[in-house]
Amino acid sequence: MKYTINVVLMHTKYSSNIGSTARALANFGGGRLILVNPQTSINSKARKGAAGAQKQLENRTTYSDIKEFYSHEKNGIHIALSKRIGKNRASTPLEQTLNQIKQTASDDINLYIYLGPEDNGLSNEDMELCNNICYLPAFGEFNSLNLSQAALLALYIVSHTLREGRTVQPIKSHNFSFPDEVIKNCLSALGFDLNAPKKNAYLTLKNILLRSHPSPDEIGTLKSIFFQTHRKLKK
Repeated sequence: MKYTINVVLMHTKYSSNIGSTARALANFGGGRLILVNPQTSINSKARKGAAGAQKQLENRTTYSDIKEFYSHEKNGIHIALSKRIGKNRASTPLEQTLNQIKQTASDDINLYIYLGPEDNGLSNEDMELCNNICYLPAFGEFNSLNLSQAALLALYIVSHTLREGRTVQPIKSHNFSFPDEVIKNCLSALGFDLNAPKKNAYLTLKNILLRSHPSPDEIGTLKSIFFQTHRKLKK
């Protein structure tokens, strides 16, 4: 099994954190540094933070918002780092989630690790299409990590958990597109309220499917099932 790690920084405010994250990627043989709607420029502080990892910093990919990012980067497994949980969403230890992925993966693993801005972390919109939401270990009285420190710790945990003595290599991943519209149409036809604040059938089903990391073929089959069901309901 091969794997690659991409770090996705959302709405980052301080250029020094971007540079230090580029350095962390170089430390652990990571893939790409991806910036989504950065709130700062790549300046001398970013370059200073990157130190000898200028290549990782210069080869970054930048997107204007989460929709543009996901339209280009929907392949692979998307993991958000956040302790923020909701009624339809749970957060689990990163290492535990990686071990589950490792045990069930039948293909090479392409990971995206999401980190939110320094003040408020990831928003619900940022995490909407993530397969898993995880948190990092902290054992002291103060459990809020600096952004670049969180990236470094996450990269270490991923590398340590998935390494198996093999070299990290870039992975060519499969196309993945979650069939939101088809599922919503079918559930609406069955009488489910898609805006229900509690026991929302659509959100529950979506979370289950994303956590199971379906293959493109499985997604295609699922889409056909919901499409055919909806068509028969309309007859």
